[in-house]
Amino acid sequence: MEIKRVFRAFRYRPKHLLAARNEPLRQRLFPWAVGVAIVAMVVGGLWLTRVVERNISNALLRQLETVSFEVAPVGRGTNPGTERPAPRSERAAESNFEAEWLIRPVEFTEIVHGLGWLKHPRFGYWFYHDGFDVRAAAGAVVRAVAPGTVTEIIRDYAEEGLGISGNRITVTHGQRGRSSYIFPGRVEVSLGQTIGAGAALGVVGSQPGADPLVHIGLTWEGKDFDWPAVLENRG
Repeated sequence: MEIKRVFRAFRYRPKHLLAARNEPLRQRLFPWAVGVAIVAMVVGGLWLTRVVERNISNALLRQLETVSFEVAPVGRGTNPGTERPAPRSERAAESNFEAEWLIRPVEFTEIVHGLGWLKHPRFGYWFYHDGFDVRAAAGAVVRAVAPGTVTEIIRDYAEEGLGISGNRITVTHGQRGRSSYIFPGRVEVSLGQTIGAGAALGVVGSQPGADPLVHIGLTWEGKDFDWPAVLENRG
C-alpha cells in the first residue's frame, strides 16, 4: 500500500497544469497568434510608409529635373519666396509664336494663383502648378488661345492641389502646343472638333461667394509659359 502511495505522489500534477493541458490547442495558441499579427502589422506599416515616401521623393526629383521653376511675380496672388521669377523678356521669348497668335482666353479681374511651385494654403505641402488661376465673372466666355483640335473634355473635374473644379477642356495645337482650361459652367465644343483662334469653348457658370476661378495652362514644346505676361507686353 505504501508503495502505491509513493507512486501516486510521483505522478501528481497540479490542477492548473492539467487544466492548461486540457485546453484546446486553438485557445492556447490564440494569444501568440494575436501577438504575431500585431508585429506583422507594425512591420508592414513601416515598410509601406518607407515605400510611399521613396516613391514620392523619386516623383518629385523627376519633376524637378523636367519642369521649369518659374513663378508669377509677387503681387499677382502667388505665394512670395517660392522661386525667383525669370525675367519677363526670357518668359516672353520661350517660344516665337505667342505674340503673333495668342488670344486672351477669358476676361478676368485678378490672377489668384500663378505658374510654378506653390505651397498649399491649407495643408502646407509644395506642388507644381502648371498654369494660372484667374478670377472671372459668371457669364464670361472661355476662348481658345489658338487654332487647334479639342482632344479632351472631362466634366466634374477637380484640379489637383488647389481644387479648382468644373469642366476640363484640352486643345492640341499641332504637334508642339497644348492648352488646358478648367472652369465651372457650360461647354460649347465637342470632342474631336477643329476650332479656330478665339473660338468659344464654354461659358463660366456662377458659384456661391466670390466670382469663379478659371484655370488656364499653356504649353509649347513641352514648356509651360507665362501667357498673362505675353498679353501684357503685347498691349
